[in-house]
Amino acid sequence: ADGTRRKTLATATMSGIPLPLPMELADLSDGHCHVEVLDGLRDEIANASELFVTAMDRLLSYHDSSSKDTGVSPFKDLLRDANGASYESLQDISKRSTQLEHFHVYTKPKPTDTEDVTEALALSPHTDAGLFLAFAPAHPCPTHTHIHHSHNAHTPQTDQSFYIQPHNKPQKNALLTLIPVAFPPDSIVIMLGAGMEHWIDTT
Repeated sequence: ADGTRRKTLATATMSGIPLPLPMELADLSDGHCHVEVLDGLRDEIANASELFVTAMDRLLSYHDSSSKDTGVSPFKDLLRDANGASYESLQDISKRSTQLEHFHVYTKPKPTDTEDVTEALALSPHTDAGLFLAFAPAHPCPTHTHIHHSHNAHTPQTDQSFYIQPHNKPQKNALLTLIPVAFPPDSIVIMLGAGMEHWIDTT
């Protein structure tokens, strides 16, 4: 890692009910983030996730409108957990599960004459362990200097801090195989996790 420090604010949505944000919000961003802003972001990401889940259920053909008139459930068991509980759709999984929600603030170290931090990674490449990840692009947090001296401190910028690593590339040196991905500032990104590959029965 390149020495980047990360602060995290953790909360969750349980069975469709969002838990409140922790009281440590002010410490996360030195007072620049407000509860109303983050709650609004949570709502937008939740709406995008709902649209994605609905689209995926249709894509996987687990909803068959022609079966509604027969009285037969249009769903099959998509997933069974360790306790034997069955889930008929991604929508079912989403409503009955705990969805972790994290707000991260990253602070890069100041470069020195003997260390080039641009040649290292803030985080090692990894795959999320859940079904999918919905997130907003990163954006720079304004410092007190930027607030007072920059006219475009709050102008949205394209996020260029995210990289992907193709499966067909060697992983001995991640810096040589990573591909940068640019997200528009008003986008919400959906990324599939390992759970979508290993937990879901699509047979």
